[in-house]
Amino acid sequence: MNTHRLTQALAFAGVAGLVYFWLLSPNNSGVVGSVALMIASGIVQYSSDRPFILPLYAWLAGILLVLQIFRGEFLAALLGTVLGLGLPYMHYRINRSRFFHR
Repeated sequence: MNTHRLTQALAFAGVAGLVYFWLLSPNNSGVVGSVALMIASGIVQYSSDRPFILPLYAWLAGILLVLQIFRGEFLAALLGTVLGLGLPYMHYRINRSRFFHR
């Protein structure tokens, strides 16, 4: 699996989590975490040889984190953001390292 597909899978997992936590089992923390995962997985694009940042998604993630400081679901937003940014970046770095490079 390449990193671009992982970011797409995380975005789709965020959509599935949003549907689940909003419609089937209402939970504010789950909704905020799912939205943060969706947004954060789109911040860095890994489709080309060199990753690049989309500023709109970075601003949206920042606004979501700041709003959740006052709203009360900051940890869920932070967890979704860390997972959405961290997992693809870790996958990218492992694939680009010399030890695992083919």
